[in-house]
Amino acid sequence: MTALQQSRQRLAIVAALAFACVCPALLAAAPQSPADAQRQQQVRENGSKVMPFSLDQTRHTFEKNATGGVHSRSSDTLAIPTM
Repeated sequence: MTALQQSRQRLAIVAALAFACVCPALLAAAPQSPADAQRQQQVRENGSKVMPFSLDQTRHTFEKNATGGVHSRSSDTLAIPTM
């Protein structure tokens, strides 16, 4: 491999890494569509009807990971059933 080819290969790798770092940030900052806002309102309205615990007395934590995410909930006053 020539020096020029090595230089081009390094440049391509750096460009790919920069793209991979910037894209998730841009997607996260994208404005919400009206459909997303409407769906979130539906979840808020129906959540207490389908959740086996009080939303007001629990803390919910969402952690993103490579496969989607993990939802944890905790409470100092309630026994929280495992789902």
